[in-house]
Amino acid sequence: MKSQVEGVILAAGLSSRMGVPKLLLEFRGSPVVLWVVRAALASCLRSVIVVAGLCEKELRAALEPVAQDPRLKVTVNPVPQAGMASSLKVGLGCLEKHSMGAMILLADQPLITGEIIDGLIHAFGRESEKIIVPTIRGRKTTPVVFPRAAFPQLMDIKGDVGGRDVVNANPNLVVRIEMGSRYDDRDLDTPADLAVLATDES
Repeated sequence: MKSQVEGVILAAGLSSRMGVPKLLLEFRGSPVVLWVVRAALASCLRSVIVVAGLCEKELRAALEPVAQDPRLKVTVNPVPQAGMASSLKVGLGCLEKHSMGAMILLADQPLITGEIIDGLIHAFGRESEKIIVPTIRGRKTTPVVFPRAAFPQLMDIKGDVGGRDVVNANPNLVVRIEMGSRYDDRDLDTPADLAVLATDES
């Protein structure tokens, strides 16, 4: 059963530290971005919105294996150089009017799973006016589920911070969900990151 939470995958980054479009690099046989999108589509998210940037054509090609899924939508941030907040706003603008919440996912965390996503959705179902934040041994991580009431604050942020400022500004609304060893949230910023993840089967 699909939830009233939609997913927004931020995939418009400039990959400045990687030197090449990192989301298109192969990771264990598939492009990095495809791992994240497949996980999102394997969950009960109502829809999955991928916000692309300068490499839209190449990103669409990378997502060809899942392109026929009716829940998938690819949109474009025309100014990705304006930072993560600009992509977040583009994604929020694509949400359905009746959505109760939005899960903000990063496209460079290829080890995320549908089970992790569903666990956060279920937590949001119990407290749908709260901000659901996963933690790993107490450290806050992503993806985060924001209730509709937080959307205006998200639309006001600027720069390369994503939803972090909204989380920090509303400590009374934050519900932490400890993931422990269930979730490997490592991301890819450098060629070394990719090399380590590609060979680590743990």
